[in-house]
Amino acid sequence: MNQYIEQLLQKAIDLLAKEFGEHHRGNIEVFVKKLYSHLPTEDFSKLKIDEVGEGLIALFGLFLNRPKGQMRQNIYFWHPKGHSAKSERIVIDVINDDRSFLVDSLQGLLARHGLRARILMHPVFEVKRNENGDLIELSPINGSKANSTNVESVIHCEVVDSATSDLVDVLRDKITEVYKDVKSANEDWQPMRQKIEEAIVGLRESEDILEGETLKEVLEFLTWIKDDHFTFLGYCNFDLTTTDGRLLRDPLSSNGLGVLADASIHTLSKIYEGIKFNSVARRYIHDPVPIAINKTSKISNVHRAVPMDSIWIKRFNKRGQVVGIHVFTGLFTSVAYDSSARDIPLLKKKIYEILEYCNLSAYWHDGKSLIHILDSLPRDELFQASVTELSRIGLAVLKLQQHHRVALFVRRDQFNRFLSCLVYVPRDKFDTDLCDKISDILSREFKGTVSAYKAQFGALDFARVHYTVQVTDVDFDILHYDEIEKKLIDIARSWRDELRISLADTFSESLSSKLYRKYKESFSKGYQEKFSGLLAVDDIQEIESLLEHKGRRARLSLDQGVEKNRVNLRIYNYKEPVALSEVLPSLENMDLRIITENPYLVKIDEGDNNVWIHDFVAEVSPGVSIDLEAVGSKFLETLTECWSGSIENDGFNRLVLRAGLSSRYCSLLRAYCKYIRQLPLPFGKDYIESALISNPKLAKNFIDLFESRFNPDRQQSDQVLVQKIEQDLDEILSVDVDRILRVYFHLILATLRTNFYQTDPDNQP
Repeated sequence: MNQYIEQLLQKAIDLLAKEFGEHHRGNIEVFVKKLYSHLPTEDFSKLKIDEVGEGLIALFGLFLNRPKGQMRQNIYFWHPKGHSAKSERIVIDVINDDRSFLVDSLQGLLARHGLRARILMHPVFEVKRNENGDLIELSPINGSKANSTNVESVIHCEVVDSATSDLVDVLRDKITEVYKDVKSANEDWQPMRQKIEEAIVGLRESEDILEGETLKEVLEFLTWIKDDHFTFLGYCNFDLTTTDGRLLRDPLSSNGLGVLADASIHTLSKIYEGIKFNSVARRYIHDPVPIAINKTSKISNVHRAVPMDSIWIKRFNKRGQVVGIHVFTGLFTSVAYDSSARDIPLLKKKIYEILEYCNLSAYWHDGKSLIHILDSLPRDELFQASVTELSRIGLAVLKLQQHHRVALFVRRDQFNRFLSCLVYVPRDKFDTDLCDKISDILSREFKGTVSAYKAQFGALDFARVHYTVQVTDVDFDILHYDEIEKKLIDIARSWRDELRISLADTFSESLSSKLYRKYKESFSKGYQEKFSGLLAVDDIQEIESLLEHKGRRARLSLDQGVEKNRVNLRIYNYKEPVALSEVLPSLENMDLRIITENPYLVKIDEGDNNVWIHDFVAEVSPGVSIDLEAVGSKFLETLTECWSGSIENDGFNRLVLRAGLSSRYCSLLRAYCKYIRQLPLPFGKDYIESALISNPKLAKNFIDLFESRFNPDRQQSDQVLVQKIEQDLDEILSVDVDRILRVYFHLILATLRTNFYQTDPDNQP
């Protein structure tokens, strides 16, 4: 012990001696040194005597007087004074006779309220008190005095995280209840073990009506649970018939021990709250099997805050009818859970019955694998599930080794209180977020509440998560477990899984496998978070085309958001990202206003063939409706030609979206504009563009008129179209716009011939 710690403890001793008198200094020294003996050295540096002094005074003051056999407790909310660095906290001080389960029962209570002890001290002392309970002398306990009748336990607990003052009254009442059960379980431990002996005697008296091998296995099991494999917490005897053999409407309880000593909970409906004692439940109770293992509805206050295990040992009359039940409640010990199932009586027999049911030998490969699977199942499932249920689960898990997917197995509680759900998840998909998502789905689909879940890894390539779903008024006949399992598969599907499946749905088996190997590592996390694997297949198709000529490509689609006038434009560029200053002007000249842009790097062939995807969300002008099927290809063609420089990048390109024109027809109207500029008219190029852009229907009709007059494949009368154009021109309100559009109209009519439809040797315009 270093000098700083010694000085701190001495200050604490002096403080208590000043508060309670020098005649207590010897006891105080023993008390303080023992209290802090297991506190980590680094925690001492955080202690200040003026901060811990108040708590020490309260704790030792509580310890000074304790009438024999009584529990003393003090629970309060502590506020720091001044500018202390310590946080507000709940302080729990308990003085009690030393007995088993004091500390873990308190920790379980805190956990049930979402709390955790920041500091937990638990010294044990040998104490001498007078008849009034006043302290005379104390000394630190050692192993040789561990069974002394004068041994007292001191618990000092501080809760910081999530601590609020309103929890103090709640914890005060609950701690009293918890330690009442702890006391009852400790005091009645030996009588409960004696009841096991009575039950064994009763079964042996019925050996002439019970199957010999079954009785032997049950007797071995009862001996096994006595050998520190079961923590006995409660016992009650239930008679099912009167002394003259008449069946009772409600079982008659007697001889309650431990946590079942209170007569108010001597009914099966209290121990197994939520059970409807209908024909199914009564058939289970009167089933002439000597033993049944299940779960109570009551959460244990003692040791572990989980539903208590329940062991029923039935009593029979000479006709082999069940006339009573010895009910033992408690918890299987950690040794029982860690032992191989083949080392546990009852389970060993059940495993070999399962092998026989599945027509497998323990010496075959599949038989050994099945045994391993069964051995890894939760012990509660092995104890409570039938041979048929366990066989179905075991064989299905065995097949999972060839099918790497999520699987769900559901077992109903004997009394329909809860569903036990085993979910197998491939190791590479398992994480806590997925566990929570699965929990949400099970709660929603079963219309219940997940009371607990526990994940476990074994030698298999799967993590197994065991969910307990509390249910009420569920129609089990309408539940479709396969559909629920499919939802779990979907929620567990990774982005790569979706990519692989989408590729397989789009391409042949060989090509999809090739593309998956090529691109499975290519897309960044940012891309995966925003886009689905299905959309990635579209990008892969564009990228594959891009890699052939190593240039630039684009793809246009409607935005899936709420805005109807928005589109998604994706630009694919080889090797280097595209400079926004390079593409924005051309996009704006095509009537798109960019809202957002996000670049994504796709690494291919270990980075040798990188491709950049620029994802744009763009907005078109109000009133402009987009028919992607009609104009999508024209838009992309025009955009590509702008980038290559084969057409001019100006406002005429807006007519692609507005009028549905191709880039070539935009060039035709641009050519007429240049001719108009040579006429003695006072209009600039921008104004001429604006006149056409604001009247897209007339612009389209001008092109149709040109087509009807000169397209060799469209020789037809243009008289109707001319009349329609003249009517539309008469509706133009602006004099300047009317003048510009009429010039266009008359120029087309005045055109005598054109080379617009001539092609080159490659049959290109």
